[in-house]
Amino acid sequence: TSPVKGQIMVDDVLLAISINGEKREITRQHHVIDYMLWARVGDTVELTVLRDSQELTFSFTITDDYLTAY
Repeated sequence: TSPVKGQIMVDDVLLAISINGEKREITRQHHVIDYMLWARVGDTVELTVLRDSQELTFSFTITDDYLTAY
């Protein structure tokens, strides 16, 4: 299960990712994957998106379930 399922929409533009308060701008699609490689269980992740000209932030905490490959 995705931690942001039902929150991130198809047309959202990812602007930034923050892991434990360390914010990084997203300028390329692969940045999300690169930054998430640093996430560990217990870390807080925030994704900032642009939706309909409005910035929104979604937050979640990494759990063991999110790091399990299916």
